[in-house]
Amino acid sequence: MSFKPIFAKKIIEGSMDCEVRTFFKPLDRNDTIILYASSPMKSFIALFSPDKVFTGKYDDIVDYIRINCKKFDKDNWFFIRKHYMRSKRKLIAFKIANIEVFKHPIRLETIRSIYSRFKPPIGYTYIDKKLFETIVALAYEYRQSS
Repeated sequence: MSFKPIFAKKIIEGSMDCEVRTFFKPLDRNDTIILYASSPMKSFIALFSPDKVFTGKYDDIVDYIRINCKKFDKDNWFFIRKHYMRSKRKLIAFKIANIEVFKHPIRLETIRSIYSRFKPPIGYTYIDKKLFETIVALAYEYRQSS
């Protein structure tokens, strides 16, 4: 799942506890999400799980946020109003749980040296098991060598 660096930083610092996206595919609390910080970082920086997953229209998502999200600041509100208020599409919201920050970010160029055609998603997507395992293995390799 791709995040602008400002929001990626808030997640890893623990100052953001929920996320909202245009619905693409269902998410489950048993899923593991790889946090990708987009340009200029262009790095995979953490893993987390979605919790209390909810799908609905904009007004329903706003209600969900007000009830479930204690760390949803003005930057987040501005972003969802700007991008989703007029949307007719279904949205997905979830709490960010079980975050595990990589000690060293995994640069996009490192992944592309193994998977030359890999392109990070604009929003979110499912990746194949082998790519997921490669990213996690690199994160643990970097952790153990430091």
